[in-house]
Amino acid sequence: MNDRLEDISELVEEIKAIDGTMEGLKAQRQNLREQILLRLQSNSINSLQVKLDEDESYSVSKRVFSKVSYDQQELKERLDYEKFCSLLVLDNKKIKKEQSRVMYYLKPMLEDVGTISTKLVKEQIEVGNLKAEDFKGAFSKEDREFLYIRKMNSSRISDL
Repeated sequence: MNDRLEDISELVEEIKAIDGTMEGLKAQRQNLREQILLRLQSNSINSLQVKLDEDESYSVSKRVFSKVSYDQQELKERLDYEKFCSLLVLDNKKIKKEQSRVMYYLKPMLEDVGTISTKLVKEQIEVGNLKAEDFKGAFSKEDREFLYIRKMNSSRISDL
């Protein structure tokens, strides 16, 4: 049994070494990309073909992506209500943040836009509002295995 644990320890040590190498390679790759970008900018070039050998060539291109952010409060004050509302779309982050307030208005539509919560099902069975038998054959369960390996501080290692 101890030999197996030592084997796992050796495998984790290899993963740690690979992770370190990957971090270094990612940083090196990012540095090279920044150098290429600087050279493209200094030569006012947006794209070019790079031929490495007879069989291998690469297309190098620079694109600019813009992110526009609006001062919603400012626009809400400047525009009339209808114009302001005509610019809005659903924001899932805001809905999640304001879920308790939004739920009142969504309740009539929950059948169409909602998903059954496993957490709520368990809670309702535990408090006796629902019976486990009600769910037999009405759900599927898929188990997926994940392996988590994380660095621990030295005080936690002694607890193992």
